[in-house]
Order: sequence, then structure tokens, then C-alpha cells
Amino acid sequence: MKLNWHFQTLTPWSTELVNSEYVKVLDPAEENSFPNSKVIGRWSMAEDVEKGYWGRGAAGAEDYFELWREKYEKRPWIYAWESVNEPNPPAQQDIQHLVQFTKRWGELMQARDYKTVGLCLAEGWPEPEDAKHYVDCFTSLDYIGLHEYGAPSMQSGVTWHCLRYRRTYAEWKKEIDAVPPFLITECGIDGGAADPPRPRKGWKTFASEDQYWQQLQWYNGELETDDYVIAAFIFTSGPFSQWSDFDFDRALSGRLHDAIVAVAPPVPGYESHFVLMAQNVPDSWRRALENYFDRYKVTNGQSHDDAMVVHGTRHHITLVGSPESQYGVPQGVEDHIRTHAPDIQLDRMPATNAEELKQVADERVANHRRYG
Repeated sequence: MKLNWHFQTLTPWSTELVNSEYVKVLDPAEENSFPNSKVIGRWSMAEDVEKGYWGRGAAGAEDYFELWREKYEKRPWIYAWESVNEPNPPAQQDIQHLVQFTKRWGELMQARDYKTVGLCLAEGWPEPEDAKHYVDCFTSLDYIGLHEYGAPSMQSGVTWHCLRYRRTYAEWKKEIDAVPPFLITECGIDGGAADPPRPRKGWKTFASEDQYWQQLQWYNGELETDDYVIAAFIFTSGPFSQWSDFDFDRALSGRLHDAIVAVAPPVPGYESHFVLMAQNVPDSWRRALENYFDRYKVTNGQSHDDAMVVHGTRHHITLVGSPESQYGVPQGVEDHIRTHAPDIQLDRMPATNAEELKQVADERVANHRRYG
């Protein structure tokens, strides 16, 4: 499933229903609400304010980066950041400025190991004859962002509105082989794509819930055929008041949640884990492991026979302490386990005293590394 959620503001049900590989969030908080998804972040600004940055090319990119630098740094969990939204350069010189801006912003971001989503062009952009002028910024982008809408349905004017990305990709491939993968950072029904245009009218004006969901399923089926499209984001959940007609609400979100569950790969078999300590281990060593035990809720004890009881389809034993230390699990115990239960995975927390053990265990917690 390549369809994912797009949030202007978070909703009361968002953490309950969101189960997609990706999720896009405007103005994300410092705390990650979606730890099981790859979050695409964007900072919202007025269109004319953003043009004041991208319209100045590389110099504007440096100012734009500095504007958000601190916020980038405080959200290291963001998977990738978008640049300015729907810049829509009207003339050749404007395209040149946008490309210069995008290239420099991408360089600044990638130098700090931030993934980038650039261009983020509106529905209907770029014109085929202009596509070649954008390629100079591709080297500093991890993803290209495009928006796709149709109206009165998503199939209206297909390949000129929705699925236009295929025409754009073909034009770019004529110019350069290494075209970054696409994220359709907004999609759905938008009256702005209708003839005549009906701005700020969304799916609620043009379709029933069932009709809209069927159109989204059609669109996902088309996306699945193009491996260079990584994900698409349905505009929008938690809408600002002026976008309420687009609300991808709890009911539709329930449908998306269930569709993702239906196509999800089988859940891997359960992996059991036992932390084995030496028979004579003092309380100070147990206390050294408190943060680790609190984080992973792992079974622990001092009997190697208990440790070797396999509960899951895979079993892992963590041995505590260096084998030569006074309170470490002896090498003979490790050799016994390897001889009699070769399928069990083993690792060791090397330490000769409680202070060293706490340092090793706490480092694992800090680095989200259960095993060595």
C-alpha cells in the first residue's frame, strides 16, 4: 500500500489508526507521535513569504536553512524534510532561481545527514517543455515531491492531472538517468483541477465517502506499478478550517488502516530473550541493569537451564559480565550453551564491575540496541 496519511494538525485518533510506512506532518512537535512510521516533515509558511526565499536562489536557501536550523536539530527522528511548498515558478528565470535554491538547500541538509524532499510542485507542474530545466538540483535531493489531484474525480483528465508524474518522469529521464524517487506529497480530489476551477473544494463536494475511497484504491493500484514512486500522502487529516472540505477523517482513516493490515506481510515469529547472570551476582550488578530491564521487560535469572528454555521461534540469551571477572557468567557456561543449543543466539555484556556494566547497559538503551 503506497497511500499514507497527511496531517495539518494531529487528531485524537491519529496514533490509534496510523499504521502506514510513511506519514507526513506539518509543523511537527519535538516529540515523535509516530515512532513506527517514517515521518516526512514540512514547515508551513505563506506562499509569498516562501517566495522571498526561493526567489533569491542559493542565497535564499542559506537564509531558509538558518531559519529552520534549530527546529531541524531538535527533531532528529524526522525521516526526511520537505522544502518550500508549491513554488510554481512562472517564468524561466524563476525556474532557475528555484533550482539554485533547491540545490543549495539540499547541500546544506545533506551535509548534516538530513534526507531531502525537494521541488514539491503543485498539481499540473511542471510543463513538459520546462521539465528539463529542473534537473540541475537533483544531485542534492533524496526525493522529488509532486502533488497530484483530479476533479470532479481522481480519474478526470488522467495523466494530465493524477498520474501526470509519469509524463514528468519520462521527460526527466530524457535528460538524466539518475532521477530521484518520487513522493506524491499531496493527492486526492481538489476542485482547483476542475474545469472551471473550484478552489478549496475537496472530496466532500464531489463524491461520497464510498466513491472517494474507491478512487483512492484505483490510484494506489496505479502507483503500485511504478517502483520509482515510493509513497503518496492523502490531503489531509486534521485540516485547517479552510481545508475542511478535504478532511480525510476518522471513517476514511479506518478504511486505510484496515487496507494496510490486509496487505501487510506476515508478522515475524516471536523472538524470546533471556538475560543470564552468574550465580553469585551481587545486588549492585542487578541495579546496574535497571534501565535496561525497564526498557526491554526481558526475562532474567541465574540458571542457565532456565535460560535455555526456548519460548519463541527464535531465542536469544544475553550473558552478563566478562567471563574472567568475579561476577561474570563463566566461559564454561557459554561453551555449554553453544554445544547443547547451537540454534540459540548469544551475546555478552562485557564488564568487570557494576559501573562498567551500567555503562554498557545504558548505552544499549540510548542507542535502541537490545543486543550487542
